[in-house]
Amino acid sequence: MTPDRVAQIDAAERFMRERGFRELRVRYPQPDVARIEVPLAELPKLVEPGLRDQLVRCFKSLGFKSVTLDLEGFRSGSMNALLPISEISNLKSQISKT
Repeated sequence: MTPDRVAQIDAAERFMRERGFRELRVRYPQPDVARIEVPLAELPKLVEPGLRDQLVRCFKSLGFKSVTLDLEGFRSGSMNALLPISEISNLKSQISKT
């Protein structure tokens, strides 16, 4: 994760918070793709035409080429499901060394 990528995600999450979303994550599962996670009850808000258009314009201006919604909704630690067990173990050992 590069500093530029962190800043890009931070700006995207700030945009969402400014529009009333409190529990959310913008993930970067692959290059140039933003995956938005919000609670299931808030998913319909994201496809309302006015907000959807603003969101797509903003995220594309931040450098994302594609904006997606996670239909499973917000869940803490969801990116861990994408990591191989060996990588999770390596991360845990690196954290415990600090």
